[in-house]
Amino acid sequence: MISVTLRVRQSMLTSFQAEGHAVKGPEGSSIVCSAVTSLLRTAARCVGSKPGISWSGEAAAPGEMSCRIEYCSADAEEWLMGVTDMLLRGLSDLAEENPDEVRLIITK
Repeated sequence: MISVTLRVRQSMLTSFQAEGHAVKGPEGSSIVCSAVTSLLRTAARCVGSKPGISWSGEAAAPGEMSCRIEYCSADAEEWLMGVTDMLLRGLSDLAEENPDEVRLIITK
């Protein structure tokens, strides 16, 4: 089971934490796990390359990933809302379609 916690405040991502692996399929080949990883890694890389946003993140071990937005300028807020919407939709769809594989927790 993959557990993803998104922290969202004022429609903007403030952090995420992901732990675990999807269990369907041979080790290392779960399409659900790949989809979650792709969404999170892409969001983190986009945030990391956006001027006006400072962040920290790590993937300390297989099956673990975290990202924290430390600062977002007013000029980057609307852009971050769009990234947040994309991440919420993608992860929500995966959790809904694969409830035994993905648990999504959204907090403020």
